[in-house]
Amino acid sequence: MQTVSITLALVGILLGCASAGDGPDHCFRSCSGKASDWKDAQYPSQARVKIDLSACGFTDAPYVSTSLTGEKDNVKTTGAAGGIRDLSAAGFSVNIFKISDGFEASGANAVKAGWVLSWTATGYGC
Repeated sequence: MQTVSITLALVGILLGCASAGDGPDHCFRSCSGKASDWKDAQYPSQARVKIDLSACGFTDAPYVSTSLTGEKDNVKTTGAAGGIRDLSAAGFSVNIFKISDGFEASGANAVKAGWVLSWTATGYGC
């Protein structure tokens, strides 16, 4: 009898732990990509890119990590990590700010400079 009660207690603990998290392990997913369709942001000296996450199948807003690369003028920018806007399960956008070294961020200038935003999103999709 003691073995049965210990087993049931362990099963109860395991079930409690599984239900306490954000979702079952088999629902956890990761999605990544690159974006370079830059547009003018609504603020001066900023460029904006939108990311569509709908194909990733998230059920809630995921955790997102981003980085900015480019052929030129991507150094001394701000926003790749903190400029995430409108984050949801369906997508997000990023505003990048720069006005220095004779360069002012805009959609057209970001395209000319070859900026690419790499992103990774992780979350649940069940």
